[in-house]
Amino acid sequence: MHGAFIVGLKELVVNRFDVSFWEEILEYAGFDPNYYPLSNQELADNKAEVLIKASLKKLNLGDRKFGEVFGNYWIKTFAREKYFAFFDAHKSSKEFINNLTELHKKLSATLTDKNPPVFEIDWQNQNTVLITYHSSRSLIHIAVGLLKALGDFYNDDISVYRVDKNLIKVFYKD
Repeated sequence: MHGAFIVGLKELVVNRFDVSFWEEILEYAGFDPNYYPLSNQELADNKAEVLIKASLKKLNLGDRKFGEVFGNYWIKTFAREKYFAFFDAHKSSKEFINNLTELHKKLSATLTDKNPPVFEIDWQNQNTVLITYHSSRSLIHIAVGLLKALGDFYNDDISVYRVDKNLIKVFYKD
């Protein structure tokens, strides 16, 4: 997994909760207490999943709530600062959604173990899109949270629902 994701997770925990929570998460996940994630350093998917699950447990958040909390932090704070060009290149969440797979390919281009998610985008009409999430990682709850935050970021009035294990529905109310 891209190191930036793990750095964003750490920043979320430290900035929105407390550094002691990050230390507990590391311990619970079996990581070295001095582990310091770097954006340009990959973390094996299985280790990243253990770290994410430990975060859910130690922060006492369910999948859905964690996805929303992480999504808000990632979109509105971490990624906005680090990847501002991606946000500035789009005028709306609709435009951004249409480029999700390409965006993930660009972000993972320098990784050794490339395994970015793939998103099939199927516009049902101008206000409804079905997004099929393809990934070996079970992080659809985070994808849902990221999409909700993306709508907020672009001031689009949307509802985002997880339909099943790999399908997301986004409805634009405008």
